[in-house]
Amino acid sequence: MEALNYIALFLHALAFLSGEMGNLFVVAVNLKDWIRGRKLFTSDMIITSLGFSNLCIQALLAVSIYDYLVSGGIYSLDNISQLIFLIRMFVFSSSLWFATWLSVFCCVKVVNFKQSILVRLKLRISAMMPWLLFGSLLFSLVISLPAHWDLYKDESPINVTVNASVGSTITGIHFQSRCSCLFGIYLLGCFAAFTLFCVAALLLIASLCRHIQRMGQDESVLTTAQLQVHVSAVRMAISLLIINISFFVPAVLLLTSAVVAGTVLYVVCSTFICVSPALLPVVLILGNVRLRKAMAGLLLRIKCQHSKQMRH
Repeated sequence: MEALNYIALFLHALAFLSGEMGNLFVVAVNLKDWIRGRKLFTSDMIITSLGFSNLCIQALLAVSIYDYLVSGGIYSLDNISQLIFLIRMFVFSSSLWFATWLSVFCCVKVVNFKQSILVRLKLRISAMMPWLLFGSLLFSLVISLPAHWDLYKDESPINVTVNASVGSTITGIHFQSRCSCLFGIYLLGCFAAFTLFCVAALLLIASLCRHIQRMGQDESVLTTAQLQVHVSAVRMAISLLIINISFFVPAVLLLTSAVVAGTVLYVVCSTFICVSPALLPVVLILGNVRLRKAMAGLLLRIKCQHSKQMRH
């Protein structure tokens, strides 16, 4: 188990470094353009919010997981553990809603709807999105504070079976609900965001796949470039869906203490939670033309700088 902990710590550190750089790049590029007076598209606004929330998630995870695997110190203190848990709940809910609005925005813009209410939504969603993002922050705060009050830290001994013949007892830090209702409301809000995300993503994937099929049947409108764009969009949507599922399910298991600290499953879940936000900026950069060009320019400058140093 100790070897697994250190392997997990290495993966967490690698995911943290790559993820922080990726998310920081996404946020920095969009903020730089905004400061220079360039207009940010609605998708850029959502991506920036999502990148910033992922920065916060990975920072919080780095603190708590390092403390659990290595130091075992500050996280055991009541006030600090409660504060970290509250911030984690707020950021987790906010990030989940930001990812949901990105999925909804792409779905509404791409899918052809016939219902009048959805047609009006297609026309107004860009103007609505800043309010939806701000509302997500407010909603996440409103459901996180009561849920945090509803929880208390339970450090009772837990029997952990290492293998079929050897068992051990550890003191695990997990949280219990006083009345279950307030924390249940928080989980319900998170499940609502996750469900909306999945529905929008599946509708988007289905619509793009149908469009690719129609393009294949109509050779007069089919070009390699058009087909590649749609195939890339499908891959991006599927990747975002997989990443969100890989993050949401383990996070809920840890938040609800369904997975006991000190077990192999706990380490696996924490690893998924660390790796998923690190993969997200890769998908966002590859799927966004402006971010992709900015990354290409950065890599070119690094290559030129390296070549100059080699000549000297």
